[in-house]
Amino acid sequence: GKNYSGVATENLITATNCYYLSGAVDQGDGYSASTTGITAKTAEEMKASEFVQDLSDAFLFQDGGYPMLNWQNPDTEYIVSFTLSPSSAQLTVKDSSQTVVQPVSGATYQLKNGDYTYEVSADEYVPQSGSFTVAYGGQTISISLAIKNYDYVFTTVPTDAVLTVEGQNPLADGRTYQLSKAQNPYRYSVQAFGYDAENGVFSVSGETDA
Repeated sequence: GKNYSGVATENLITATNCYYLSGAVDQGDGYSASTTGITAKTAEEMKASEFVQDLSDAFLFQDGGYPMLNWQNPDTEYIVSFTLSPSSAQLTVKDSSQTVVQPVSGATYQLKNGDYTYEVSADEYVPQSGSFTVAYGGQTISISLAIKNYDYVFTTVPTDAVLTVEGQNPLADGRTYQLSKAQNPYRYSVQAFGYDAENGVFSVSGETDA
């Protein structure tokens, strides 16, 4: 027999969207007719397409069977979104067979579980590539491209003249600057004892300049 006693505590726990198969279990000790959020369903009701709508979006309708979890379905697709800088960058995503995958919109993809690669490029930026894995969930991937620089080499007379380019630092040789087209034009100055100072403006053409 039962060897416990006590006073029932009302509203000790709450339940929401809980369901059980009617007839599968008996009402046990502690059952309260006033409990809400726990509902009995017949097998037919649970296998109906409408039942999935009562569950969370983690479940899928399975024709002729009970709802299944998304991760149980090998064909489930997950949202993978890319955030690109610059926003005008071109993005290409390929699956493990090197087939190009088309986005559902912009830089947003619906992808199944698996391994993928990406390539990002933009005019006057250094292209970037990488890989990622989809494993039972979506993700957001942020990619910032570096601005493409070109070597600009100065030759001065005399060779020991002091050369400066406004707002820029040279490489170790003091005559080579790595500059982008995006910041054109640049200002320079050259000074040497016994010589007239020279100041000027120049632009990077996109090739190695001298």
